[in-house]
Amino acid sequence: MKKGRKNKPLSRRTVRRKSSVKNKAKGKSYRTLAVRAWWTLRGVLVGLLLAALVYGGWLGTKAVISHPNLSVRNVVVRVSGELGEEDIRELSGVRIGQPLLGLDLEEIRNRILRHPGVKNAVVVRQLPDTLQIEVEDRRPAAMVVGSRFFLVDMEGVVLASGVEHSGDYPLITGIVRGGKPGEVMVEAVPALRVLAGLSTFGLVGLDQVSEIRLTKRGKALVSLVDSGIVLVMKAGGSPDQLARLARLMDSSNYDKRAAGYDLRFDGRVIKLPERTIIRKSEAAPGGGSEDGQG
Repeated sequence: MKKGRKNKPLSRRTVRRKSSVKNKAKGKSYRTLAVRAWWTLRGVLVGLLLAALVYGGWLGTKAVISHPNLSVRNVVVRVSGELGEEDIRELSGVRIGQPLLGLDLEEIRNRILRHPGVKNAVVVRQLPDTLQIEVEDRRPAAMVVGSRFFLVDMEGVVLASGVEHSGDYPLITGIVRGGKPGEVMVEAVPALRVLAGLSTFGLVGLDQVSEIRLTKRGKALVSLVDSGIVLVMKAGGSPDQLARLARLMDSSNYDKRAAGYDLRFDGRVIKLPERTIIRKSEAAPGGGSEDGQG
């Protein structure tokens, strides 16, 4: 058997080399910890600096916003219709002395738009001390006869309910339901489109229409004031109907003594004898009678 080798003692050079390796490892570990500590401290300092800058900016902004020279001293209101300036000021909720730069313009606009008579509103600041409000109001276009009288604009928005009929606006009949101020009376929209089309084409003015009666069969019977002519149209007033009516009115075939004209059929206009205009056996919604053209 071979005899095992005896462990030889390490030389001084080997001991020094191993000791050097251990010292280098420790030194590297210390340097890593120091670098990490430095970056952590740096991050904390940068964070504190940013927080100080933000806080200082907030204090500066607050000081600017609340500066007495930038407070509201004037609320200028411009309205295009019958709405009162004081009513608009009250709706805005803005008070003299409030910080002008601290006002939420969109919120002010939304408060004004809640009024049923307001169609659009623009709110702007005029430094140093003025808030300007421009309001476009909704113009009355017709009186709807439903469960009561409703004043509506051309988009069908109810401006007032339970009002008396003054005779200043065309009547829309054949409506069953009503509506609250600010709501759209959907049932009346087809008649209002007819009314808008007649006015836009320059055929008949609003003051020349006495009544638009909607029927169960989707017809609109337009009664004219002076001549007593009844125009039978599809509810909604399509452009082709209006174009045919325009050609008719420009021609020598338009007879103001006629009982009415039926514009519902493509490419032609039918002159109606008086006996075919109304048939009492056909009742329209809301208690009216309906055109009996066959």
